[in-house]
This record gives sequence, structure tokens and C-alpha cells, in this order.
Amino acid sequence: MFQYIKTIFSILAFATFSCFNAQNTGDTITINLSNSKILIISAEEVDEWDFEAEEIEDAKKKERKLKLRPELFFGSNGYLSSLNNLNLPNEHVNMEINYLRSNTFATNMMLKGIEIKNKRFYFSPGIGISKNNYFFGNPIRLQNENDSTLFITDTITNFNKYKLSSTYLQLPLILGLRLGNLNKKTIGIQLGFIAGYKVNSKVINHYEDNGSHYKSKEYNSFNLQPFKLSTVGRLSIGKIGVYASYSITSLFIKNSAANVYPFSLGLMIGGF
Repeated sequence: MFQYIKTIFSILAFATFSCFNAQNTGDTITINLSNSKILIISAEEVDEWDFEAEEIEDAKKKERKLKLRPELFFGSNGYLSSLNNLNLPNEHVNMEINYLRSNTFATNMMLKGIEIKNKRFYFSPGIGISKNNYFFGNPIRLQNENDSTLFITDTITNFNKYKLSSTYLQLPLILGLRLGNLNKKTIGIQLGFIAGYKVNSKVINHYEDNGSHYKSKEYNSFNLQPFKLSTVGRLSIGKIGVYASYSITSLFIKNSAANVYPFSLGLMIGGF
């Protein structure tokens, strides 16, 4: 029985010590109890103690803590030719994009709290994932042949949907500037880079045949680059803003298809 009581007491003592500690600094004792703080101040010091300054200092310490915060991105997806033109050469006309349907979605977890110059400038690395959907402007079918990706015209199949979809694990690195009153909604300007690694790629195909509806997915590399590097620019007010990104690496592996460079622009939501 004594051994049982001793064990229970040890557990309680350890739990209490984990959430309870005290610091003695001169005439003041600070007791930290879980998420609360208790100050024991001598009677001689209580009239001179600046409680407001204490609260401000505590708030600053909390603000300086590193935190992970989510970001969401919704945008339009496409790519430019090697001449930075939306119109592709005639020999690659089958690669043209339907911009009304092509889209992208991304989410990041960004490390916040690395700040300088009174929180005006900040540095924010993170990790996330993005999904890019390319719908084509012409009835085509993708085909891999001898390490090449071909865009074959298909006027026979009645496509309801035909898209190339790719998913990337991404590592964004952002430098930011806040303008305006820091105690209110600020204007944020952000520039940076995003490194990406392709997780998967596939073609999703919906079509009609003799009154029946069919769906299929074809998982294939389609000679997409396994790694990509993009530049990104953002402009925000409060927690809502717009963004634009441009890949400095081609969408496809060299010599497997035309050199085209993905871009995306749209809306973003997050804590900046």
C-alpha cells in the first residue's frame, strides 16, 4: 500500500513540476503555472511596479515566438512559350491551354516570427503542396513515345473532360515588407522562390460513347520535370491578397516536348 501511494505521489509531483515553476528575481517572485503567471511583489515595491510595462513585455515575447500558419491559394493556371508568349508556334498549336478551365490550388504552412526592423521586414520559409490542372483548347490525347510527349488530335472521342494534372511538394521561401499601421490591417509586399518536387502526374479523361459515360485515369510521368523552381510575387491587405508565380524551369524535360514555362495567378488567404 505504501509503495502504491509513493508511486501516485511521484507522478503527481512530476506533473506539478512540469506545469509549475518559480523564479526569484530580487524582491519579486514569478510563478509560471501552465498558461498563467503569478507575480509575488514585496509591499515596498508594489506601488512602483509598472504592470502595464509587464503586460507589454509579455505580449512582445509571445509575438516573437515562431509559429506555423496556413496559407491557401486559388488561381488560374497556364504556360508561356520560350519567347514568353501565350500564343504557341503553329507546330505546337495542340498544346494551347483553355484558360477558362485550367486552375491551380495550393496550401502552405509558413514559419512566422522571423522579423527585423520593428516587424516591417520578415523572412518566412515553409512547406506545402500544389495541384495544377491543364485543360487544352483543342481535342487532343497525350501519348508517350520514345521519350517524347505527343499531343495527338482526337476528333473521334466525345470528351467531356480531358486534363493533365500534376501534384508537387513545395518549399516556399518568402521575403516580406509590411506597410502602414502595424496595429491595423497592413499592406504586404512579398517576393520569393518556390522549389517543387513532383509527387505524381496523371491524365483524367471523361467521355461519352453510345450514350454511356466513361471515366479513366492514366498515371504517367508524361515527361514532366521532376523538379521545378518558380519565382513568386504577392500583394496583400490584411489576410487577403493576390499572387503571381512564374516557373524558370520548363514544364517538360528537355527535348521531350516544346519548352513551355508554367505560370499561375489568383487569390490568396493567410496571415501575413
